Amino acid sequence: MVDQQPGVRRQPPKVPRPEPVRRAVSPLIVALGEHPAAAAVERFWSDNTFPLVEPAPTDDPDGQVLVTFCWRDAEAEEVLLFANRITDETRLDDSLMSRVPGTDLWHVGYLMEPDWRASYAFLVRTPGERAPWLAEGNQVAIRTALDHGLRDPLNPMTCQNRAGVTQSVVALPGAAAQPWLESRPEVARAATMDEFRRRTA
Repeated sequence: MVDQQPGVRRQPPKVPRPEPVRRAVSPLIVALGEHPAAAAVERFWSDNTFPLVEPAPTDDPDGQVLVTFCWRDAEAEEVLLFANRITDETRLDDSLMSRVPGTDLWHVGYLMEPDWRASYAFLVRTPGERAPWLAEGNQVAIRTALDHGLRDPLNPMTCQNRAGVTQSVVALPGAAAQPWLESRPEVARAATMDEFRRRTA
């Protein structure tokens, strides 16, 4: 019989991704890094929609799209992107974001299929704080931290994850439509599970 630490759920071993998702740096961010004046940084934040979606580098043969996630934080020491099916929980360092020196811009870019859709969130380490995604190999604690990341304040598309936490959603132009998620004025709003339980208690 295998001893189990009290209070820790049994889980199968986490299987790493067979290979990391291909990364690339946004041309917009490269240009900003060359001239990171305060006015240019403000224009970057005000003139773009997020995540950034740009054509892949011209030498990419696979018809992919460059998707760049951005987080604005002048005080952070580290920022981790948690994107569903992209972030490998066994190699979290691969999902750490880079900062444009002299700015409040953190970024990480991936080459993705043009029909990609996923939820995502950010985890931030502030000065003097232990990174919330570090749990010394405790997979349950790591996953709990990832499930409680911060949504993207620059992206209005959201969903709720299995923990009931609001996360952001990235949907590329080729992603299949989801009309059942859109509100329709002619259809009354259904009760939430909490409302249903209260009514039937």
